[in-house]
Amino acid sequence: MKIKESDYEFNPLTRYSDIEAYILENASEEYVFEWFQEHSVDEETELALLQDAGPIVKLGLALFGRSEQVVKELFASEDEAIRKAVLAGRSFGGSGMVGWETGSWIVTEGCLSKLVDDGEGELLTTLLHNPQCDEKIIADLYRKSGVFSAITDEAWFGYVGASRTYLAARRTSDAPRVFESDIFAAAWGLFELAPVTDDWAMQLEWVSDLLLPDKLLFRNWRPYWPDVSSGNLNIEQALSRWNKEGEDYHACRIAIAYFLNDSEKQNSEDLALRQSYYRRFYGSPEGIRKYFDKDKYRFLEAAFHNDWLYLEKQTRDALEECWREVGGDPSTLGDAPTGDLGKLQDRVKYVTFDERESEVRAAFPDRFQKDVVPIDTEPDYVAEIKERLAKIEYNLANIELNLMPSLKWKTFMRISTLMLVAILVLQHMFS
Repeated sequence: MKIKESDYEFNPLTRYSDIEAYILENASEEYVFEWFQEHSVDEETELALLQDAGPIVKLGLALFGRSEQVVKELFASEDEAIRKAVLAGRSFGGSGMVGWETGSWIVTEGCLSKLVDDGEGELLTTLLHNPQCDEKIIADLYRKSGVFSAITDEAWFGYVGASRTYLAARRTSDAPRVFESDIFAAAWGLFELAPVTDDWAMQLEWVSDLLLPDKLLFRNWRPYWPDVSSGNLNIEQALSRWNKEGEDYHACRIAIAYFLNDSEKQNSEDLALRQSYYRRFYGSPEGIRKYFDKDKYRFLEAAFHNDWLYLEKQTRDALEECWREVGGDPSTLGDAPTGDLGKLQDRVKYVTFDERESEVRAAFPDRFQKDVVPIDTEPDYVAEIKERLAKIEYNLANIELNLMPSLKWKTFMRISTLMLVAILVLQHMFS
């Protein structure tokens, strides 16, 4: 590379300097590979590196390069490892810089359709594992449309399984809005399109674990479950379609029932619908006892995953009492348990009650602090007042946020005045 006056000037657009590019072009292959893992360069430098690149530098460019021209040339090679590296690489995620593509060439230039037509299963699986894969590719796979319209059910099953890595990465990086995205709506359509077989029931049980939120999130001083979109899924039809004997079929129906109203599930004769309700309901100790008396360990296997029931000491204690009645020590798993306890521990993947409580405690430490009350001390009325005031302020903020577009200013001010009066009344009551 020709040395210019800007050799020692940092370029904020590309996050590296010309002198660094010079070093890369003259450094060992191992140095270049390690450097690429943490940095990006411009297309000119990537092309220059590719000219005399050895196998290690080619691998680095395939995995970490951003230039479409470079990765296309590498993908056209006959080296299977390099082609896999391109499909697993970060070129599909774009760089955020003007003129750099996001991996759309895999579709627009017919590479994807050729992979499908040629039955290149390993290469396709590599692409579907990539969290930066184009969302439309995954959505077409779930809908069995586009380039995937003619694949066999066997191939479809394998590719859907491979895409679970993609779903897991998306739900982690894009939460909470990800549950409303088109890619997740397309995945729910699998319950209408996939063959009703034992293998597919097991596959969709695993998929559904990724499609639904498994933890409460926190916003505006309070926990909440994020919204979930089912796309165009016909809930009743899907529930009927997967109504067969077997735990995997049962788990699929629990997931599908998520979209029914609580009133349809709470006292249903269908166990799957009741368990779907138990996973999300905001209950009382009396409610926990009522549902446990009805469904025993089947209630616990669903309620075990309900964060709400761990946030208050009364409901947490009630849940632990039910756990003990089944025969379980909250802190241990026991040795090869049998009966209801064995079934319960199998369904909750051998996580103990104490471990589950600790998990929720770590996520919501403030909700557990009030459990500890010093001996021989008066109740903390100040803390109670602050908590009530915070709830009033939260409700006031919601009114302003949700109703302002449709309310006249005077109406809003009247509501605000009433809320402020309520605050003053509470302060007077506890003073």
